[in-house]
Amino acid sequence: MTHPKQAQESWIDQVVRSTSNLESPERYYWWSAIAAIAAVVRKQVFLDRGGHYKLYPNVYVALLSKHSGLRKGHPVSLISKLINGTQTTRTIEGRSSIQSVISEFSKQVTLENGRVLNEAHGIMVSGEFDTMLLKDPDALTVLTALYNTHEHNGKWRNSLKGSGVEELRNPCISMLVASNETLFEDFVKQKDIEGGFLARTFIVHESKRRTINDLIDPDPEIIPSKTLTEQLKEISKAQGEFRWSDEAKGIYRPWYRELCETQYDDQTGSINRLGDSVLKVAMLINLSNGCDLVIHKRDIELAIEKCTECLPGVKVITRSTGMSEIAPAQRQFISAMLAAKDYTMSRKSVLRKLQGNVDNRSLDLVLETLEQSDCVKAYRGDDRQIWYVLTASAVVMFSKFVEEG
Repeated sequence: MTHPKQAQESWIDQVVRSTSNLESPERYYWWSAIAAIAAVVRKQVFLDRGGHYKLYPNVYVALLSKHSGLRKGHPVSLISKLINGTQTTRTIEGRSSIQSVISEFSKQVTLENGRVLNEAHGIMVSGEFDTMLLKDPDALTVLTALYNTHEHNGKWRNSLKGSGVEELRNPCISMLVASNETLFEDFVKQKDIEGGFLARTFIVHESKRRTINDLIDPDPEIIPSKTLTEQLKEISKAQGEFRWSDEAKGIYRPWYRELCETQYDDQTGSINRLGDSVLKVAMLINLSNGCDLVIHKRDIELAIEKCTECLPGVKVITRSTGMSEIAPAQRQFISAMLAAKDYTMSRKSVLRKLQGNVDNRSLDLVLETLEQSDCVKAYRGDDRQIWYVLTASAVVMFSKFVEEG
């Protein structure tokens, strides 16, 4: 079976073409368009997963730049404009707290066209992720819990002493945000990396502009936003269950088996969730290109390609965030050990000496790294305390760093 409108330019492709002369990377627009479709179709479409649960195509997308100045804000603002223009769903923008976001999703709202929204459907949008949610240790944990739309059995409750009980009806929430490495690392902590938030987020990492354009002359490729909005509004009318084409099954099955049988070093869980992530994107690609609610070979192939391209971005964040969290604690621990008699200290002494700078959790992360690299040995002394000693090779190596530093 061939895709019924494969030769016709998809809505996603039109968004990409319309912005082809802008400096923002192409992938930023492609993934922003994916998020837009997810936002407007909400829970109206799904894919049955073997009779066990329904997979809905809500997505979390983070446009990430190596440095600031990569024009990542424009894709977000453009897509926000297109979504709002359809008057089909909620769009939560601006600076807020996770509690305020929950409160907004719990309320009934009436859109400008008179449409009443009773359910917690919509998208969170921000050109600067770190300013979107006021720093709250629970913010990303809550977003992680809300992501799995099929698990909420019609409602999700939030109970706090100050605000009472707030109930989200049939939550289906997507997210489109932008940030740079430094700010993202500051906001997303190790618990969010290993706790599942990163595994649920498509990290679209770029380091170079697509082109250089002074924007003096009119752009011949621009498609009027009204045209794109009307097409997105048509896509928003899709309803029903997705089916598989035989060709798509033939692509997905061996790919998924190989994915599961290959050993990956992945502390985020992104690989384990890649199967469902690909299917979400395949559904959205289909909606962009014909809306026949059949996953075709082209849909699944493109989804695998695009989702796989996001994995290096996950590795960048995993590496840099993990290092940024424990690097100061590691330096202080090593300095203390080098100054100690026989390069040996008890855990209690370490925590006391580094009080205010290194806590139990940070120390455990440091020790895990150093023990794996054979730099530190731990043992229990006659006094029943845990003691640490630097290995001979570590003493030589770290002393050299101190002398050269």
